[in-house]
Amino acid sequence: MISRKGDVAIKCHKCGNAKSFRVGGITIAEDMHEIRIEGGHGDEFPQDLEVLAFDICGTCLQNFVDEFEHCEEEA
Repeated sequence: MISRKGDVAIKCHKCGNAKSFRVGGITIAEDMHEIRIEGGHGDEFPQDLEVLAFDICGTCLQNFVDEFEHCEEEA
């Protein structure tokens, strides 16, 4: 992830750790990922049609993914 906003600390929205460094005036986040969640399809849920975006470090991303039930495809 790259930020051109100047000296902005890019922090994980889960654990709060910042993993970024500056290169030529650009802040680059090391081991950071963006998660985007798009709202429903007009079923009147409060967050319908919203797009949420979170910056998350690799460790928190792996923990987040591991919380989901993994379904095996049937052969």
